[in-house]
Amino acid sequence: GFYYYTCTGATSINLMKVSNIADIKTAAPYTILESTEGKNFWSPEIHYFSAADVGAANAGWYMFIAYDDGTTANQRQHVVKCLDGDNLLGRWGNPLTGEVNVPLRVTAPDMPGFDDVWAAGMTDIRIDGKVYNMYVTVVDDGGGKKHQTINILPMTNPWTLSGTSKVICEPEYDWEIGNHKKLYIVECGTPVYAADGSIFIVYSVCGYSTPDYKLGQLQYLGGDPTEKSNWKKWDAPILSKSSQISGCGSACYVTDTAGQSWICYNAYLGANAVGARHAFVEPYTAT
Repeated sequence: GFYYYTCTGATSINLMKVSNIADIKTAAPYTILESTEGKNFWSPEIHYFSAADVGAANAGWYMFIAYDDGTTANQRQHVVKCLDGDNLLGRWGNPLTGEVNVPLRVTAPDMPGFDDVWAAGMTDIRIDGKVYNMYVTVVDDGGGKKHQTINILPMTNPWTLSGTSKVICEPEYDWEIGNHKKLYIVECGTPVYAADGSIFIVYSVCGYSTPDYKLGQLQYLGGDPTEKSNWKKWDAPILSKSSQISGCGSACYVTDTAGQSWICYNAYLGANAVGARHAFVEPYTAT
């Protein structure tokens, strides 16, 4: 019966709880996870996993979070569980040991070296009754150039991935690459489920600090969702800069009690991506 909004502070992850979406603007933030070692928190996302998803002992609310040891190159995916049931303003911590304020590193036992690879932007996507995991990593193209990829693979539980991940999205169009010279970016892949059963992934491209940060879109065509050929990529962005806002990306989605769907994203005020980033919400439809 409530809406919850996560955001990162300087050394913490904060959560707002409101009855109406518009009240996020004035809600008091509660700290639910705090860095004790000077690490950088990125992209917190809260998801519920049922007993059918992960077994009765593991059911509950989880938060995916990427953080590093103070060096961005060492960013890895972690997860914490709400240790107080449905009280999301309660204690969060290690889902295995119950230690408060202690994240657990996500592992992929079938992928040797997974722990050694930069990873961020983890989320889940549900297709044909199965739960998959999506995350972002980086490929070194050589010659000082790199590009990001959105990868997908099955999820055993929130801290264990199974099988080998495959790339379903990478930068290809000029509007995805922008003016970046050394790192081509695709990130923040998020599922959108349309009322007619269609499944989309909306993702961000270019850099979040630039005015050209924008949203692209994939549509699931059926078949094995880990195969790139089973996703259709739109050849143009679906949300980009205007005279009012710029650098708009990192979107997530929620449906209100009246059935209206809302997109929440961040952007800069003005056309030049200067100053602070703000959060915006507005209605959307998916067909």
